[in-house]
Amino acid sequence: MKAEVLSVSGCPHHAAAVERLREALAAAGLAVEIEERWVADAAEAEALGFRGSPSVRIDGDDVDPATDEPSLACRMNAEGGGVPSREALVRAIEAAQQRRGLP
Repeated sequence: MKAEVLSVSGCPHHAAAVERLREALAAAGLAVEIEERWVADAAEAEALGFRGSPSVRIDGDDVDPATDEPSLACRMNAEGGGVPSREALVRAIEAAQQRRGLP
């Protein structure tokens, strides 16, 4: 499984997003390294489909696909915070496990 946190430099929510993802992966019994990626400019955001900072992806799928528009702005997730909820992360991890045929 691939786990990523994409952010712009200076994002105040980056560390919290990494920590919450780490906790969700551990709760699922997964020892997955989290790739931290920094998005430098609008062209890179467009190429990556980056939807704001921070963006968390599991196997390439955004855990909160509320918007399709690439953006370098701070991101507010569906729950209204700057970091995806634990529940959203767990749902994304479980969906990835199902796609892979894992329990």
